[in-house]
Amino acid sequence: MEAISEVGPSDEVLVAVGGSTFSSRVSDLAEVPSFKDHFNRDPDAPRARLTLKGHYFSSDGVPTIRWPGVDLTAAPYMLRFLKQFYVRDGPEAYDIVKEFEAENAPLLLIRNEARSNGILQLEVACDKVMSERTGGDPQPTQPSFFEKAAIVGTVGAAAALAMKTFFK
Repeated sequence: MEAISEVGPSDEVLVAVGGSTFSSRVSDLAEVPSFKDHFNRDPDAPRARLTLKGHYFSSDGVPTIRWPGVDLTAAPYMLRFLKQFYVRDGPEAYDIVKEFEAENAPLLLIRNEARSNGILQLEVACDKVMSERTGGDPQPTQPSFFEKAAIVGTVGAAAALAMKTFFK
């Protein structure tokens, strides 16, 4: 099978999340923080052309981008947001998230995935919709393993220092 080295803004690519794939236009993904690293802008190529790196091919020859580490439940919503929001004159982020809320989407999960993937507009819109629903601040996120470890380490170090000072 012949490799495709360039893609244009209107070309379709597949985004693979776990065992699922979702189709998207390159123009919907190329400027998104989560996907910027998949594209190299070739200064010698025509302006609209992008080099797709790290791709592989599905059985029908469509280039596919892997999106590792994103939650399978949140992924379809996040891709739908990216497709709608990053299109010129598309809907506002808040309006898209309100649609998700009407579909009973897991907004907290989507917000956390947006945060970890650098999609600020989606994170902020989820925060706003969740705060409207609860009448205040959105539900706090659970600290990650590393944040918990940092807290435990800091408290442990402070306790050790206090004991060393006290028993001197």
